[in-house]
Amino acid sequence: MKPFKTLIVEDNKDTLEELLEYIKYDKPTLEVSCIAENCSEALDALIEGTFEISILDIELPDGRCFDILSKVPRHKFGEIVFFTKYGGKYITQLIDAKPI
Repeated sequence: MKPFKTLIVEDNKDTLEELLEYIKYDKPTLEVSCIAENCSEALDALIEGTFEISILDIELPDGRCFDILSKVPRHKFGEIVFFTKYGGKYITQLIDAKPI
């Protein structure tokens, strides 16, 4: 099986390291092809390429991932997984965004 081309958008280095370790050992079907630390980097990555899975932190230094969602065609993200420590704070926006 071909690995899924994956984008990770996460600004916290410790969280990113944990996520990468998890993927390495528990989700070898994911190929992390791009890591972005903020909305600007994520936007650039999505303009240049298309991903099969996007793992998005919600709160980023230069905005929220919802800002990116409104600027890029939905198909560029592939399946979306939101990754945040803020949980319930964004429940309405998470439902509206229709993640997997």
